[in-house]
Amino acid sequence: MTTPFPTLETLTLAAETVREEMCLEQLWLHEALEGRWFGELRTVCDHFIASCASRVRGTVRWHPGRGTAQSRSIVAERPRYIGDREAWEKGRP
Repeated sequence: MTTPFPTLETLTLAAETVREEMCLEQLWLHEALEGRWFGELRTVCDHFIASCASRVRGTVRWHPGRGTAQSRSIVAERPRYIGDREAWEKGRP
């Protein structure tokens, strides 16, 4: 269970949260593949991952190519980090 836009997550969530979410996604996968779909551990992972995803808002624009798709623009609604340093230095939002 991975989110479709991990780059948008890295703009919105703390680095430690993204790191732990990636570990829990792997644990979620192992639990599901080993037949513990309704197990307690997989359910706990679900809740953590959903909690993280609920705070990720923004847009990702893609440019489709032959056999590929490249992201062209990634804009977070509430970015955790500076997106446009030049504008920030000039005092613009």
